[in-house]
Amino acid sequence: MNWLFKLNNFFRIWGVTFRAMARVKIWLPLILLLLLQVILLFALIRFYQPPFSLVLVPLLKTLVGEKALHYPGFYAALPFAYNLLNLAVVGFLSILINAMAILLLSFHYWGRQVNLKEAMAGARDRFGHLFLLWLVNTAAVALVLILPGFILSGWMGGSPRRILFVQLASFGLGVLVAALFAYCYNAILLSGESWLKSIRTNWGIFRRNFFSTCFFIAIPGFISWLYGVLISNSPLIMSKFRPDIIPLLLFLGSVINLFVIFWILGSLARLFLYEVKEVQL
Repeated sequence: MNWLFKLNNFFRIWGVTFRAMARVKIWLPLILLLLLQVILLFALIRFYQPPFSLVLVPLLKTLVGEKALHYPGFYAALPFAYNLLNLAVVGFLSILINAMAILLLSFHYWGRQVNLKEAMAGARDRFGHLFLLWLVNTAAVALVLILPGFILSGWMGGSPRRILFVQLASFGLGVLVAALFAYCYNAILLSGESWLKSIRTNWGIFRRNFFSTCFFIAIPGFISWLYGVLISNSPLIMSKFRPDIIPLLLFLGSVINLFVIFWILGSLARLFLYEVKEVQL
């Protein structure tokens, strides 16, 4: 009956996570993240105008080549440039933003009041460990997402089915690696652990809740991944619609990711409290 008990807890955790979405305060750090992404997207669209041109023109020439800076080729290269810069610039800032969201979610589940200033202070005090964890986590996930396609590029040979198979396999590996770090932020923020000790703590929770942890990440993450696969085929989209639909689709993808992040962070935060802090469901 243990599996039935865990299945019940799984859906109860989803229930409290969805109810937490009615709390506007918890959304505020994530809305800030969305605002930063909108600013980045706007800067990329206007890369040829000052003051953006001073930095973005030489940077984009390096990333996508000079030919891709002209209409309509730029829109085909925009998803790649946006995703890369989003990871490098906004991704770094998301360390604090996600930490604030985790604290707000956790104290909400705990039935305690905490304001944005206190959440910011708590995230800032643990930034060193959060940053080191983010570096290791990002490198590990990036490796499993990119390496299979690189190794199997000859085998894929341009076959849509084989490409899709490799993309799905990479997604599955990415979920597994992400699960190995799933509760580390929570352990650093709520238990005061070092980034290294948090990985050991995470391993214990992960072993006891293997399927719950993987599905907490995989189900919302699949929505984001599926949309990302669609956007990555920008030449096909541009052949059927106007090229300037690409920025709109990227913005919509950022909004979807906002919901996905809340869904994942909220679910993992609630299970962490249940496992470590013994906060009953």
